[in-house]
Amino acid sequence: MGAERQIPEHVARNIERGRRALSGSPEMLRAIADEIQGWTWDSDRIVEQTEERLARIAEMVADLQEKQAILLRLADAMRPERFEPPYL
Repeated sequence: MGAERQIPEHVARNIERGRRALSGSPEMLRAIADEIQGWTWDSDRIVEQTEERLARIAEMVADLQEKQAILLRLADAMRPERFEPPYL
């Protein structure tokens, strides 16, 4: 005989809440829909904020790349062989 699989208590509670909600009043169903809509709004806001942050990071990276190019040109201009007299 195989052992029966136990459903974790928190899962069983959520299942029961779902059953009650589905058999509940229209007000209960509207409350659930409002809650889910709130989740959607939150996730949309998070996505928007993340996109804004990524755009700022991209600007910072571009700025750093420009500065890096300047520093590389300066380093190239400062190489010792550039300062040796041509007659040596």
